[in-house]
Amino acid sequence: MKTFCIVSVLAFVLFLSLSTCPVHGAGSTLSGIDPPGQLSLDGKAFDGNFTPGSSGDLVAEDSMPGISGPGMPSLDMPIPGMPTPDISMPDMPSPAPLPRNTARSFLPDPLTLVKFTEARERAFSVLIPKGWVTEGGIMYVDPNTAGGPTNAIGPKMNFAVKSDARGTVMLYWFPDFYYCDMRSSTTRQFGLFPDGSNYNGMLVMPCMSAQDFLLRRAFPQVRPGAQNVQVINARPLPGVAQQFAASSPVQGFQYDAAMVTVTYFENGIRFQEQIFGVIENLGQLGAGMWQNKNVVFARAPADQFDDWAKIGSLIFYSVKIDPKWLAAVIRASDKRARMALDTQRYIQEVDAAIVAHRQRVNAEIRHSGYLLLTGQEDYVNPYTGETEIRPDGWRHHWQNSAGEVVVSNNDDYDPNHDQHLNRSDYRKSPVRPR
Repeated sequence: MKTFCIVSVLAFVLFLSLSTCPVHGAGSTLSGIDPPGQLSLDGKAFDGNFTPGSSGDLVAEDSMPGISGPGMPSLDMPIPGMPTPDISMPDMPSPAPLPRNTARSFLPDPLTLVKFTEARERAFSVLIPKGWVTEGGIMYVDPNTAGGPTNAIGPKMNFAVKSDARGTVMLYWFPDFYYCDMRSSTTRQFGLFPDGSNYNGMLVMPCMSAQDFLLRRAFPQVRPGAQNVQVINARPLPGVAQQFAASSPVQGFQYDAAMVTVTYFENGIRFQEQIFGVIENLGQLGAGMWQNKNVVFARAPADQFDDWAKIGSLIFYSVKIDPKWLAAVIRASDKRARMALDTQRYIQEVDAAIVAHRQRVNAEIRHSGYLLLTGQEDYVNPYTGETEIRPDGWRHHWQNSAGEVVVSNNDDYDPNHDQHLNRSDYRKSPVRPR
């Protein structure tokens, strides 16, 4: 079954590029654009719901931790042990496939994808279907309001691509958070740092499996209004975990990966959503620290989910990080790390090693077995000659000089003659020769 679950695995390529240092976000919806050529990595106030912290970073008016904003999922961090929504997990195998809209009239043909550049710092670009909307982007947290520096060393991503304002079809990148498992710490013998407390900017709570984190923590935070939640599939991904472990520059870290599929009702619509995520446990090497990594949500109306998967794949594969921005992030993050507490300097060293391995990690992931997707193909950018992975659900692929893509199954269609596009520089994207 062609679903978002496979392309979600590929989303962690983007996160490996963005997760230069351990980060923890706080704030409201992103509004405001830095002047061209300027990076606000050291923090500048801008119009919106942010106020400058004493460290100079942009922080939310409400206290850390949490990310929120109009239309964005709430990411308040409740104390462990608080009640969670009742999520039904059957022991039986997955039920029969959900009914599908065989007419597929909701899928546009031709489909035009336009380039969107992240607004605040121009950190990355992504192709999105024309008429879709985005929300969020690069976020920062003030260590003063966070209670410590661990989750404030670098930027983090809190970003959504949506078919409309309500997110009927929606891809969402859930921010990475560091937590601290104090069960093996000697401080517990003296009653210090109980679960739910703050330790150097981290929420203290036991390390969770990837599946438990996605179902019991991430999903209730992102979809607080979900009703009649049913888990129709939940499975570990040991191959993905092994890939992370093999690529880790520090031996001894433990990884767990999982994919879950749920259905639920929200505002009268029955949705299907797949969530992918990885848990990285630093163990004793990291004094009990652990984090969620590369958590990605992908949803659509349940009867249309499979058909939207191809478009979701196009969006994922199109993400490109600005190398100048990434270099500036590394420099700024290093500066912040040098100012952090001694107990957190280890984190900076780990992430510096991760940065050094970024190209190798991405190459391994890109060419590993996890990219052998049903219906995927390598296409050649007719302008740059670069290879771009796209789903092979359309017979014709065109690309213009700006990198925007049009796909269609209509043999008589030519975007250069489409008066709605008003461009004549589209060229066919051929399949990469084998």
